[in-house]
Amino acid sequence: MWQSLLLLAASEASGLVRRTVRAALCYGVAIMSVLFGVGFALVALRNWLALAYPDINADLLIAAAMAVIAGMAYAGGVALQHYRQRRETLRAASLIAAPVIAGAVRKMPLASAALILVAAVGLFAGRAIANGK
Repeated sequence: MWQSLLLLAASEASGLVRRTVRAALCYGVAIMSVLFGVGFALVALRNWLALAYPDINADLLIAAAMAVIAGMAYAGGVALQHYRQRRETLRAASLIAAPVIAGAVRKMPLASAALILVAAVGLFAGRAIANGK
């Protein structure tokens, strides 16, 4: 019985690997086609700029535009990475602080604990409303 279950699992796994490889190949062909299309579009843009504006160097204009786009993409990536790291740091800090706070709340009078709980819920609800969630 176990042997048949193992054979079934192996068959499913090999089928999954085969489908994943085929999908990756299709995605690769699609990406290469898009890259070739973008390359030809850039050549066409360069030719059009050279004909429409003979006074400027079309290659330098396109290179400058690509540098600006790359700079914006880089800045966006750095901002996203910093945002994720900050959220993970806050999450870790809250997990570390939770037992300490729980111990302190146990030693407090019930009215003080209820007041802090109401304030915390209000804070989180206000942040959620401000962020539009």
